[in-house]
Amino acid sequence: MCPERAARLSTTTLLLMLLSLWPTPALGEAVQKLRVEVSTEMRYDSGARPGGDVAGRLLPRLGYERTSARSAFELDYGVDLIRHLSATRLSLDHRAELTWRLQATRRLEVRALGALYRVEESTSLPRFGVAYSEAGALWSFVELRAAHRLDRTVQIEVSARSDWNQLLFQRGEPQTPLSGMQVLQVSQRHYLSRRVQLGWAARGQIFSAGESLLGSSGALLFVSRFQLGHHSTLSLDAGPRLYRGKSASAWDPQLRLQFDWARRGLELALIGGRDYVSAAGFASTLWTEFLQGGIGVRLARHLRTFGYLGAFRNGLAPDSEADAVGYGVSLGLEWAFSEEFLARLVFDRLGQFDIAGHGYAMDRNIVTLRVGYRMR
Repeated sequence: MCPERAARLSTTTLLLMLLSLWPTPALGEAVQKLRVEVSTEMRYDSGARPGGDVAGRLLPRLGYERTSARSAFELDYGVDLIRHLSATRLSLDHRAELTWRLQATRRLEVRALGALYRVEESTSLPRFGVAYSEAGALWSFVELRAAHRLDRTVQIEVSARSDWNQLLFQRGEPQTPLSGMQVLQVSQRHYLSRRVQLGWAARGQIFSAGESLLGSSGALLFVSRFQLGHHSTLSLDAGPRLYRGKSASAWDPQLRLQFDWARRGLELALIGGRDYVSAAGFASTLWTEFLQGGIGVRLARHLRTFGYLGAFRNGLAPDSEADAVGYGVSLGLEWAFSEEFLARLVFDRLGQFDIAGHGYAMDRNIVTLRVGYRMR
Protein backbone atom coordinates (compact mmCIF):
# COMPACT_ATOMS: atom_id res chain seq x y z
CA MET A 1 0.00 0.00 0.00
CA CYS A 2 1.42 3.38 -0.97
CA PRO A 3 2.15 6.01 1.71
CA GLU A 4 -0.84 8.16 0.69
CA ARG A 5 -3.26 5.26 1.13
CA ALA A 6 -1.67 4.27 4.41
CA ALA A 7 -1.99 7.86 5.64
CA ARG A 8 -5.70 7.92 4.84
CA LEU A 9 -6.32 4.66 6.67
CA SER A 10 -4.24 5.84 9.62
CA THR A 11 -6.27 9.05 9.79
CA THR A 12 -9.55 7.12 9.86
CA THR A 13 -8.27 4.75 12.53
CA LEU A 14 -6.91 7.62 14.62
CA LEU A 15 -10.24 9.44 14.49
CA LEU A 16 -12.03 6.32 15.73
CA MET A 17 -9.56 6.05 18.61
CA LEU A 18 -9.94 9.71 19.55
CA LEU A 19 -13.72 9.43 19.58
CA SER A 20 -13.48 6.45 21.92
CA LEU A 21 -11.48 8.56 24.38
CA TRP A 22 -13.83 11.54 24.29
CA PRO A 23 -14.59 12.59 27.90
CA THR A 24 -18.08 12.09 29.34
CA PRO A 25 -19.62 15.06 31.18
CA ALA A 26 -19.67 14.54 34.92
CA LEU A 27 -23.44 14.49 35.42
CA GLY A 28 -24.70 11.52 37.38
CA GLU A 29 -22.95 8.24 37.81
CA ALA A 30 -21.69 6.52 34.66
CA VAL A 31 -22.53 2.86 34.14
CA GLN A 32 -19.92 0.70 32.43
CA LYS A 33 -20.39 -2.75 30.93
CA LEU A 34 -18.01 -5.19 29.29
CA ARG A 35 -19.42 -7.75 26.84
CA VAL A 36 -17.69 -10.92 25.80
CA GLU A 37 -19.24 -13.03 23.05
CA VAL A 38 -18.04 -16.24 21.44
CA SER A 39 -19.89 -17.88 18.55
CA THR A 40 -19.20 -20.87 16.38
CA GLU A 41 -20.64 -21.21 12.90
CA MET A 42 -20.94 -23.76 10.13
CA ARG A 43 -21.67 -22.35 6.70
CA TYR A 44 -22.40 -23.92 3.33
CA ASP A 45 -21.96 -21.66 0.29
CA SER A 46 -22.85 -23.04 -3.14
CA GLY A 47 -20.94 -20.37 -5.06
CA ALA A 48 -17.90 -19.47 -2.98
CA ARG A 49 -15.81 -22.20 -4.66
CA PRO A 50 -16.34 -24.60 -7.58
CA GLY A 51 -18.64 -27.35 -6.36
CA GLY A 52 -19.60 -25.44 -3.24
CA ASP A 53 -17.77 -24.84 0.01
CA VAL A 54 -18.21 -25.69 3.68
CA ALA A 55 -16.48 -23.45 6.20
CA GLY A 56 -16.21 -23.43 9.96
CA ARG A 57 -15.91 -20.17 11.83
CA LEU A 58 -14.98 -19.08 15.33
CA LEU A 59 -16.20 -15.56 16.10
CA PRO A 60 -14.99 -13.97 19.34
CA ARG A 61 -16.35 -10.48 20.11
CA LEU A 62 -15.42 -7.91 22.72
CA GLY A 63 -17.68 -4.96 23.53
CA TYR A 64 -17.58 -2.01 25.90
CA GLU A 65 -20.45 0.30 26.92
CA ARG A 66 -20.41 3.46 29.00
CA THR A 67 -23.58 5.42 29.68
CA SER A 68 -24.51 8.37 31.85
CA ALA A 69 -27.36 10.84 32.06
CA ARG A 70 -26.04 12.82 29.09
CA SER A 71 -23.90 10.47 27.05
CA ALA A 72 -23.62 6.95 25.70
CA PHE A 73 -20.58 5.26 24.21
CA GLU A 74 -20.25 1.78 22.68
CA LEU A 75 -17.27 0.06 21.08
CA ASP A 76 -17.23 -3.43 19.55
CA TYR A 77 -14.40 -5.43 18.01
CA GLY A 78 -14.48 -8.93 16.62
CA VAL A 79 -12.30 -11.38 14.73
CA ASP A 80 -13.68 -14.11 12.47
CA LEU A 81 -11.35 -17.11 12.22
CA ILE A 82 -12.41 -18.99 9.08
CA ARG A 83 -11.32 -22.46 8.00
CA HIS A 84 -12.51 -23.76 4.64
CA LEU A 85 -12.75 -27.54 4.51
CA SER A 86 -11.62 -27.49 0.87
CA ALA A 87 -8.46 -25.50 1.69
CA THR A 88 -5.71 -25.71 4.26
CA ARG A 89 -5.40 -21.99 4.91
CA LEU A 90 -6.91 -20.15 7.86
CA SER A 91 -8.26 -16.69 7.08
CA LEU A 92 -9.11 -13.79 9.38
CA ASP A 93 -11.81 -11.12 9.16
CA HIS A 94 -11.68 -8.02 11.37
CA ARG A 95 -14.69 -5.87 12.33
CA ALA A 96 -14.69 -2.79 14.57
CA GLU A 97 -17.68 -0.52 15.22
CA LEU A 98 -18.17 2.57 17.35
CA THR A 99 -21.17 4.70 18.39
CA TRP A 100 -21.16 7.78 20.60
CA ARG A 101 -23.89 10.21 21.66
CA LEU A 102 -23.59 13.36 23.76
CA GLN A 103 -26.36 15.67 24.94
CA ALA A 104 -24.06 18.67 25.08
CA THR A 105 -26.79 21.13 26.11
CA ARG A 106 -30.54 21.00 26.50
CA ARG A 107 -30.90 21.78 22.78
CA LEU A 108 -27.68 20.43 21.23
CA GLU A 109 -27.03 16.72 20.60
CA VAL A 110 -23.86 15.34 19.00
CA ARG A 111 -23.49 11.84 17.56
CA ALA A 112 -20.60 9.90 16.04
CA LEU A 113 -20.54 6.58 14.20
CA GLY A 114 -17.59 4.66 12.84
CA ALA A 115 -16.68 1.27 11.43
CA LEU A 116 -13.57 -0.44 10.06
CA TYR A 117 -13.91 -3.82 8.32
CA ARG A 118 -11.33 -6.05 6.68
CA VAL A 119 -13.21 -9.08 5.36
CA GLU A 120 -12.56 -12.12 3.18
CA GLU A 121 -15.15 -11.12 0.58
CA SER A 122 -17.42 -8.15 -0.03
CA THR A 123 -20.68 -10.12 0.45
CA SER A 124 -20.18 -9.85 4.22
CA LEU A 125 -20.17 -6.04 4.21
CA PRO A 126 -23.22 -4.37 5.83
CA ARG A 127 -24.39 -2.42 2.78
CA PHE A 128 -26.79 -2.90 -0.11
CA GLY A 129 -27.31 -1.42 -3.56
CA VAL A 130 -23.81 -2.18 -4.88
CA ALA A 131 -22.81 -5.31 -6.78
CA TYR A 132 -20.88 -7.78 -4.64
CA SER A 133 -17.54 -9.36 -5.45
CA GLU A 134 -15.88 -12.57 -4.26
CA ALA A 135 -12.68 -10.64 -3.55
CA GLY A 136 -11.70 -9.51 -0.07
CA ALA A 137 -12.60 -5.98 0.94
CA LEU A 138 -11.39 -3.13 3.13
CA TRP A 139 -14.26 -0.82 4.13
CA SER A 140 -14.53 2.01 6.64
CA PHE A 141 -16.63 5.03 7.42
CA VAL A 142 -16.78 7.84 9.97
CA GLU A 143 -19.88 9.98 10.45
CA LEU A 144 -20.32 13.04 12.69
CA ARG A 145 -23.74 14.58 13.26
CA ALA A 146 -24.89 17.61 15.32
CA ALA A 147 -28.54 18.58 15.83
CA HIS A 148 -29.57 21.87 17.45
CA ARG A 149 -33.13 22.84 18.40
CA LEU A 150 -33.51 26.57 17.70
CA ASP A 151 -36.88 26.57 19.44
CA ARG A 152 -39.76 24.18 20.04
CA THR A 153 -40.57 23.86 16.34
CA VAL A 154 -37.29 24.28 14.38
CA GLN A 155 -34.19 22.06 14.31
CA ILE A 156 -30.91 22.54 12.40
CA GLU A 157 -28.75 19.50 11.68
CA VAL A 158 -25.25 19.26 10.18
CA SER A 159 -23.67 15.92 9.25
CA ALA A 160 -20.38 14.89 7.64
CA ARG A 161 -19.46 11.38 6.47
CA SER A 162 -16.29 9.89 5.03
CA ASP A 163 -16.31 6.45 3.34
CA TRP A 164 -13.28 4.51 2.09
CA ASN A 165 -13.24 1.07 0.46
CA GLN A 166 -10.99 -1.18 -1.58
CA LEU A 167 -11.13 -4.67 -3.06
CA LEU A 168 -8.29 -6.97 -1.94
CA PHE A 169 -7.38 -9.86 -4.24
CA GLN A 170 -5.03 -12.79 -3.74
CA ARG A 171 -1.31 -12.14 -3.78
CA GLY A 172 0.09 -11.50 -7.23
CA GLU A 173 -3.08 -9.83 -8.52
CA PRO A 174 -3.34 -6.04 -8.83
CA GLN A 175 -5.34 -4.29 -6.10
CA THR A 176 -8.09 -1.80 -6.89
CA PRO A 177 -7.58 1.87 -5.94
CA LEU A 178 -8.70 3.03 -2.52
CA SER A 179 -12.02 4.68 -3.35
CA GLY A 180 -13.57 7.39 -1.23
CA MET A 181 -16.80 9.33 -0.84
CA GLN A 182 -17.13 12.47 1.29
CA VAL A 183 -20.60 13.80 2.14
CA LEU A 184 -21.65 17.06 3.81
CA GLN A 185 -25.31 17.81 4.50
CA VAL A 186 -27.11 20.69 6.19
CA SER A 187 -30.82 20.42 6.93
CA GLN A 188 -33.59 22.31 8.69
CA ARG A 189 -36.76 20.66 9.99
CA HIS A 190 -39.98 22.26 11.18
CA TYR A 191 -42.16 20.35 13.68
CA LEU A 192 -45.63 21.29 12.46
CA SER A 193 -47.18 18.94 15.01
CA ARG A 194 -46.26 15.92 17.09
CA ARG A 195 -46.73 13.77 13.99
CA VAL A 196 -45.51 15.91 11.07
CA GLN A 197 -42.01 17.20 10.28
CA LEU A 198 -41.22 19.13 7.08
CA GLY A 199 -38.05 20.82 5.92
CA TRP A 200 -35.20 21.06 3.45
CA ALA A 201 -31.63 19.76 3.09
CA ALA A 202 -28.60 20.77 1.02
CA ARG A 203 -26.19 17.91 0.28
CA GLY A 204 -22.77 17.79 -1.37
CA GLN A 205 -20.69 14.73 -2.32
CA ILE A 206 -17.14 14.23 -3.59
CA PHE A 207 -15.90 10.95 -5.13
CA SER A 208 -12.27 9.89 -5.54
CA ALA A 209 -10.16 6.86 -6.44
CA GLY A 210 -6.51 6.82 -5.43
CA GLU A 211 -5.21 10.33 -6.09
CA SER A 212 -7.85 11.13 -8.73
CA LEU A 213 -10.97 13.21 -8.18
CA LEU A 214 -13.71 11.43 -10.14
CA GLY A 215 -16.67 13.72 -9.66
CA SER A 216 -18.96 15.64 -7.36
CA SER A 217 -22.65 16.19 -6.87
CA GLY A 218 -24.92 18.71 -5.20
CA ALA A 219 -28.58 18.30 -4.28
CA LEU A 220 -31.38 20.37 -2.76
CA LEU A 221 -33.91 18.11 -1.07
CA PHE A 222 -37.36 18.24 0.45
CA VAL A 223 -37.31 16.21 3.68
CA SER A 224 -40.29 14.99 5.68
CA ARG A 225 -41.30 12.57 8.41
CA PHE A 226 -44.84 11.51 9.31
CA GLN A 227 -45.96 9.65 12.43
CA LEU A 228 -48.80 7.67 10.86
CA GLY A 229 -49.88 6.14 14.16
CA HIS A 230 -48.55 4.94 17.47
CA HIS A 231 -46.60 2.17 15.75
CA SER A 232 -45.68 3.39 12.24
CA THR A 233 -43.62 6.16 10.61
CA LEU A 234 -43.03 7.29 7.02
CA SER A 235 -40.02 9.33 5.84
CA LEU A 236 -39.47 10.88 2.41
CA ASP A 237 -36.45 12.78 1.06
CA ALA A 238 -36.54 13.89 -2.58
CA GLY A 239 -35.14 16.58 -4.84
CA PRO A 240 -33.03 17.47 -7.90
CA ARG A 241 -29.32 16.74 -8.03
CA LEU A 242 -26.49 17.81 -10.36
CA TYR A 243 -23.57 15.45 -10.92
CA ARG A 244 -20.32 16.73 -12.43
CA GLY A 245 -17.77 14.23 -13.71
CA LYS A 246 -14.55 14.48 -15.66
CA SER A 247 -16.23 14.03 -19.02
CA ALA A 248 -19.96 14.52 -18.41
CA SER A 249 -22.52 16.22 -16.21
CA ALA A 250 -26.19 15.42 -15.65
CA TRP A 251 -29.28 16.33 -13.64
CA ASP A 252 -31.28 13.53 -12.07
CA PRO A 253 -33.50 12.92 -9.01
CA GLN A 254 -32.36 11.85 -5.57
CA LEU A 255 -34.98 9.89 -3.63
CA ARG A 256 -35.29 7.98 -0.37
CA LEU A 257 -38.53 6.53 1.04
CA GLN A 258 -38.71 4.58 4.31
CA PHE A 259 -41.63 3.01 6.17
CA ASP A 260 -41.42 1.36 9.61
CA TRP A 261 -44.08 -0.44 11.64
CA ALA A 262 -43.68 -2.33 14.90
CA ARG A 263 -46.21 -3.70 17.39
CA ARG A 264 -46.41 -6.64 19.78
CA GLY A 265 -43.57 -8.74 18.43
CA LEU A 266 -44.15 -7.88 14.76
CA GLU A 267 -41.72 -5.59 12.90
CA LEU A 268 -42.00 -4.40 9.30
CA ALA A 269 -39.64 -2.15 7.35
CA LEU A 270 -39.52 -0.97 3.74
CA ILE A 271 -36.90 1.29 2.20
CA GLY A 272 -36.20 2.32 -1.38
CA GLY A 273 -34.62 5.09 -3.37
CA ARG A 274 -32.09 6.39 -5.84
CA ASP A 275 -28.69 7.76 -4.85
CA TYR A 276 -25.01 8.08 -5.76
CA VAL A 277 -22.55 5.82 -3.95
CA SER A 278 -18.88 4.91 -3.96
CA ALA A 279 -17.92 1.33 -4.86
CA ALA A 280 -14.41 -0.13 -4.90
CA GLY A 281 -13.41 -2.41 -7.73
CA PHE A 282 -15.00 -2.23 -11.14
CA ALA A 283 -16.26 1.33 -10.59
CA SER A 284 -15.81 4.09 -8.04
CA THR A 285 -18.83 6.33 -8.64
CA LEU A 286 -22.20 4.69 -9.23
CA TRP A 287 -25.84 5.61 -9.36
CA THR A 288 -27.95 3.01 -7.65
CA GLU A 289 -31.67 2.26 -7.38
CA PHE A 290 -32.72 -0.09 -4.59
CA LEU A 291 -35.75 -1.48 -2.80
CA GLN A 292 -35.59 -3.52 0.42
CA GLY A 293 -38.18 -5.03 2.73
CA GLY A 294 -37.85 -6.88 6.01
CA ILE A 295 -40.09 -8.56 8.56
CA GLY A 296 -39.49 -9.91 12.06
CA VAL A 297 -41.97 -11.98 14.06
CA ARG A 298 -41.58 -13.02 17.70
CA LEU A 299 -43.29 -16.40 17.87
CA ALA A 300 -42.61 -16.85 21.59
CA ARG A 301 -40.57 -15.23 24.31
CA HIS A 302 -37.34 -16.93 23.19
CA LEU A 303 -38.19 -17.71 19.56
CA ARG A 304 -38.08 -15.25 16.66
CA THR A 305 -38.25 -15.60 12.89
CA PHE A 306 -37.30 -13.03 10.28
CA GLY A 307 -37.18 -12.50 6.52
CA TYR A 308 -35.72 -10.09 3.99
CA LEU A 309 -36.14 -9.34 0.30
CA GLY A 310 -34.28 -6.74 -1.75
CA ALA A 311 -33.36 -5.80 -5.30
CA PHE A 312 -31.09 -3.20 -6.90
CA ARG A 313 -29.63 -2.01 -10.17
CA ASN A 314 -26.76 0.40 -10.75
CA GLY A 315 -24.34 1.80 -13.28
CA LEU A 316 -21.56 4.31 -13.84
CA ALA A 317 -22.45 7.90 -12.99
CA PRO A 318 -23.84 9.87 -14.72
CA ASP A 319 -24.71 7.33 -17.45
CA SER A 320 -28.29 6.09 -17.40
CA GLU A 321 -27.52 2.55 -18.60
CA ALA A 322 -27.42 -0.16 -15.90
CA ASP A 323 -24.29 -2.31 -15.57
CA ALA A 324 -25.58 -4.68 -12.88
CA VAL A 325 -28.88 -5.94 -11.51
CA GLY A 326 -29.12 -8.02 -8.35
CA TYR A 327 -31.37 -9.32 -5.62
CA GLY A 328 -31.15 -10.92 -2.19
CA VAL A 329 -33.48 -13.12 -0.15
CA SER A 330 -32.98 -14.17 3.46
CA LEU A 331 -35.01 -16.35 5.85
CA GLY A 332 -33.99 -17.08 9.42
CA LEU A 333 -34.97 -18.55 12.77
CA GLU A 334 -33.47 -17.37 16.07
CA TRP A 335 -33.78 -19.22 19.39
CA ALA A 336 -32.54 -17.69 22.64
CA PHE A 337 -32.69 -20.83 24.76
CA SER A 338 -31.21 -18.93 27.74
CA GLU A 339 -30.08 -15.38 28.55
CA GLU A 340 -26.54 -16.28 27.54
CA PHE A 341 -26.95 -18.76 24.66
CA LEU A 342 -28.41 -18.05 21.24
CA ALA A 343 -28.82 -20.24 18.15
CA ARG A 344 -29.57 -18.94 14.65
CA LEU A 345 -30.32 -20.75 11.38
CA VAL A 346 -30.34 -18.60 8.21
CA PHE A 347 -30.80 -19.26 4.49
CA ASP A 348 -29.54 -16.59 2.06
CA ARG A 349 -29.96 -16.40 -1.68
CA LEU A 350 -27.81 -13.93 -3.65
CA GLY A 351 -28.18 -13.30 -7.36
CA GLN A 352 -26.50 -10.79 -9.69
CA PHE A 353 -26.72 -10.32 -13.44
CA ASP A 354 -23.73 -8.91 -15.29
CA ILE A 355 -25.01 -6.62 -18.05
CA ALA A 356 -21.79 -4.78 -18.93
CA GLY A 357 -19.41 -7.77 -18.71
CA HIS A 358 -17.39 -6.48 -15.74
CA GLY A 359 -17.54 -9.69 -13.70
CA TYR A 360 -20.58 -8.94 -11.54
CA ALA A 361 -22.37 -12.26 -12.16
CA MET A 362 -23.16 -14.23 -9.01
CA ASP A 363 -25.53 -17.07 -8.10
CA ARG A 364 -25.21 -18.33 -4.52
CA ASN A 365 -27.20 -20.21 -1.91
CA ILE A 366 -25.86 -19.91 1.64
CA VAL A 367 -26.98 -21.86 4.72
CA THR A 368 -25.58 -20.78 8.09
CA LEU A 369 -25.96 -22.31 11.54
CA ARG A 370 -24.56 -20.25 14.41
CA VAL A 371 -24.48 -20.92 18.16
CA GLY A 372 -23.24 -18.13 20.41
CA TYR A 373 -22.56 -17.33 24.05
CA ARG A 374 -22.72 -13.82 25.53
CA MET A 375 -21.24 -12.95 28.92
CA ARG A 376 -21.95 -9.55 30.49
